[in-house]
Amino acid sequence: MAWSVETIEILNKIRLNSIFLSKYYKKRHIFYNDKLKYFKIPLIIFNSISSVASVGLSTYGFSQNMISALVCGIGLTNSIIGSIELYLGINEKASSSIILSKEFYVLSVDIFKTIHLTSCERGTDPLTFLNECYSRYIELIKKNGVVEKDISDQLVDLDGFVKTPNIPSTPLSINVSNSSSDSFDAV
Repeated sequence: MAWSVETIEILNKIRLNSIFLSKYYKKRHIFYNDKLKYFKIPLIIFNSISSVASVGLSTYGFSQNMISALVCGIGLTNSIIGSIELYLGINEKASSSIILSKEFYVLSVDIFKTIHLTSCERGTDPLTFLNECYSRYIELIKKNGVVEKDISDQLVDLDGFVKTPNIPSTPLSINVSNSSSDSFDAV
């Protein structure tokens, strides 16, 4: 079956969106990974201090009650820091962002490879390939959540409706009437 210009156009738009989203999630991963150090490094330091204090401070004349209070305070601080990190979901967001970045990248490369081969070298039905790519793209979009507005969607113009050549331009008239015989015409 021949590959139509429209099929290649749609695939290319999916590819461009996938590239944009791959870059977006890579930046998001770096952002969250950078923030993660502000939670992990204090935990490492406080845990080290706590372990040294619990064993070594008794030789310097500190009472066991004082050592226990210090270790308890450090443990409370660690649990607060850990709870804030879990509440914000920083590690989870960093992990899911890198996975989504890789999946969008792989989708864009698959499309690029296929549409840049000659028609006879592609070895797949155009509609089947388009549907597979679109399904993968939609599944990734469902996983990703809210994306910032600066990423322009190539498939849908959300800022202004632009009609594609395949959409009929004739207005649709709907006549709805109720019991009082008033009518509403939607055009």
